[in-house]
Amino acid sequence: MTSYRIGPDVAWHSSDDDGGAGGSGGAGAGRVAVLDLAEVGAVPFVLEGSAAAIWTAVFEHGDEGADGVVAAVAERFDLEPADVRADVDAFLAELVQRRLIEAEPDPAAASPDPT
Repeated sequence: MTSYRIGPDVAWHSSDDDGGAGGSGGAGAGRVAVLDLAEVGAVPFVLEGSAAAIWTAVFEHGDEGADGVVAAVAERFDLEPADVRADVDAFLAELVQRRLIEAEPDPAAASPDPT
């Protein structure tokens, strides 16, 4: 299983659906602003709606892998996990490519069984 976590040089802030300050996450995040501090001249990457929900799910459930993120997003929108899987997987890949989150393969899965 690959787990996901927010990159070490990434700063972010979320706001609740009602427009109030949300701190650093929460299931009701309506908008998330993300900034890669390692990139000189970087501009904030603003996420809304399902993109903000995916970001929040990475923060809260990324250690559970894509399955945990998918389950959290599906629950947030009252959908079946299969209905959101492809979109969540694609957005996770984009966030990794942008270096905003890190994908960490399970070391046990990568190591061959010595027996």
